[in-house]
Amino acid sequence: MSKISSPYGLGVLLYAFLNRTELNSPYYTVAKYILTHMDELQNVAIKDLANKTHVSTATISRFCKEIGLQSFAELREVINHRQQATEPHYEFEPVEENQPLVAGYLGAVKSDIDQLMRKIDLAKLEHLIDEIHHYQDVATFGAMHMETVSLLLQNNLFRCKKIIETRLDPRKQVELMENTQQELLVIIFSLSGNYVREYFADISQKEQVKIYVITMNPEIEKLKYVEEVILLPEGADSFSAHPLDSLLIVQLITLLYYEKYVK
Repeated sequence: MSKISSPYGLGVLLYAFLNRTELNSPYYTVAKYILTHMDELQNVAIKDLANKTHVSTATISRFCKEIGLQSFAELREVINHRQQATEPHYEFEPVEENQPLVAGYLGAVKSDIDQLMRKIDLAKLEHLIDEIHHYQDVATFGAMHMETVSLLLQNNLFRCKKIIETRLDPRKQVELMENTQQELLVIIFSLSGNYVREYFADISQKEQVKIYVITMNPEIEKLKYVEEVILLPEGADSFSAHPLDSLLIVQLITLLYYEKYVK
């Protein structure tokens, strides 16, 4: 199977594809249909998918290559390895039982922020600030919710007169790392760390690319191609904490950078 080894990976790829594709493109129609109906497409035949999206089977085959797969068989294999890929999971633990929904949610948010304040490694954050300043080429990546986090970091640092790159398409992210001609600092936001393992394990320019990962998964520290990990608190994947914890990390990075290098 390809690197796109899970519905999460396929979802990331398809969303990035939609965001850069014209609305009237048949490929847009196919991508949106798969995202919307992924849980219903197990063992789908190419002819059935073509009929459902009102395109030819040849268009389906070309679509697979457009998103980086070798064939329709590979697309079907990825879809078949899904576990309720599009089913939402919106739960949180209120600080006090029997609270009204909004009060319980806001109480949980406050608790999450307090935990972040206790657990975050400020020394690592300050070291990252220095790295951002000293590297001429810096990029930040994320997927799904974390795309927003990466874009916020890019925009915040722009206001601090520091220009950094970002890419929303995972293939373009890999391409940027592969084609770098000089040392590149990459900051990746990935709550589970799966995104890092799926897309960046085979980067050939490892000696020129220094990767920081902001995640709640301590196992990412074991990856040889990851230079440094900044851990989010346990529970950072809860509805009340995600992506708030990561957004707060971006705000802290911005404040620390401004205080040290701009003010």
